[in-house]
Amino acid sequence: MPDPATTEASREPNVPAGPRIDRRGETGATLVEVVISITLMGTVIAAIVGALLSSVVASSTAVDSAELEAVLITASDHLDRAEPNCNYDEQLDAVATSQGWAAGSIIGTYQLLVHDDDGTAQFESVDCDEILAGDVQTIVITATHPFGGQSRTLKVVKSSVR
Repeated sequence: MPDPATTEASREPNVPAGPRIDRRGETGATLVEVVISITLMGTVIAAIVGALLSSVVASSTAVDSAELEAVLITASDHLDRAEPNCNYDEQLDAVATSQGWAAGSIIGTYQLLVHDDDGTAQFESVDCDEILAGDVQTIVITATHPFGGQSRTLKVVKSSVR
């Protein structure tokens, strides 16, 4: 009598001899699924990196802005303690260089309160030789941050009357 294994194998030449393995229960990822997963992960990572960079820039801008405010306060304090005169560029340059900024980073524009014949008064840019007792000035201080390019302005009123 012929061997049943030999007979069965001889009838199906494309099927290997041995136990049959059912591959229908196995799962795996296709190439399309892998590509979609990588694309989605890349999109999420790009969004996270963008948000991180945005927060770093915002933080840097806030630091520069706070530094500008501090410089303006320091400059106004120097002007308050200075003797009244027609030009405070020396004091403003001293504040700029004390911060490590270039001289000229802080600019002042000056106006003097001028009384008109009709009794009114207004601030005007005038050539001034000296500040007299009772004169009132406005000094507009403009500071430009050397690294961020931000600018802030502060208006100071100064009088020789104490």
